[in-house]
Amino acid sequence: MSIPPNPSRRFAAALAGALLLLAGCSGGENKPILVPTVKAKLSQSLPPASDGVFFDVTAIVGDTIQMNVVVRDSTGALDLDDVDLVLRYDATFIQVVNVTAQDALFGTCNTVNPACRVNSPICVDNLAQANGGGEKYCRSNGSTACITDDDCTATGDKCGSFGRLQAAFAVLTGPKVCTNNPGRTCSASSDCRLCNTNNTLSCTGAGDCSGTCGAGNTCTNIPARSCTGNGDCFDDCVFGTCQGCPSVVVSGTRKIASLTLRVMKEGTSSFRFVVSTNPGTTGSALRKDTQDIVVPKDTFFPNVDGDNPSTIDGDIVVTGTL
Repeated sequence: MSIPPNPSRRFAAALAGALLLLAGCSGGENKPILVPTVKAKLSQSLPPASDGVFFDVTAIVGDTIQMNVVVRDSTGALDLDDVDLVLRYDATFIQVVNVTAQDALFGTCNTVNPACRVNSPICVDNLAQANGGGEKYCRSNGSTACITDDDCTATGDKCGSFGRLQAAFAVLTGPKVCTNNPGRTCSASSDCRLCNTNNTLSCTGAGDCSGTCGAGNTCTNIPARSCTGNGDCFDDCVFGTCQGCPSVVVSGTRKIASLTLRVMKEGTSSFRFVVSTNPGTTGSALRKDTQDIVVPKDTFFPNVDGDNPSTIDGDIVVTGTL
């Protein structure tokens, strides 16, 4: 009795024959599937000759743009302990891959600062949220409201989704305090000249700390101390230290942070700082001891007004081509 052919063997043989036939038709060549790669380029308005915060492009490779955010001060008098950056871009066209500070103005993010032995600077951002987009405007100008691409009539224009990247680089992990009274905040060690026993009283010398022996035989300057005469109420003036991470004085041009951008598709769009003079709007800022340093809007360049996206100063145009 003959053994019937194995069905799986017959299928394999037929498949092999088909593959050989196809190979013969194509000449047996291996042809890889090519995926177009976006090439990025960038053009920008020259930053003003005056001091300020602006972008310094360091490299463009393929679809990736690397740039630093830098601050320039020619006076050597700009004293900072915090920089807040707000950046606006079309997240359907540009993605910010990375935000970091390495050997920057305040040091390297989240590493021990040898001057105060705590992690400083502290660096935080909302990168994932910003890359998710936000306000819907036409990509060509970033100010014409849209819902679909049909609402944007300029040639090649698209309806973008503009995210706002917020990144903070802060020296201080908390308010500075006096070593001789941790409950007292300070900005300089001169704020910490306090009487030794009653360390809520400011002084410049021991004479400021002396009191008198008053009613009930207690000292007027140290109510908890009993006395029989004024000599019992003598106290020392102690010069404490204002403890905390030091601020940084800018002289020349210094790097604040490094950014890596990726261009996702063909087209053009802008990349700007968000600025604002309205206290209710979040904008880029320079700070010292939690207080904003009052600077002109064009200190951050190029920029867009946080309340009115049609108000712009300068430009960075990012282009993607295939």
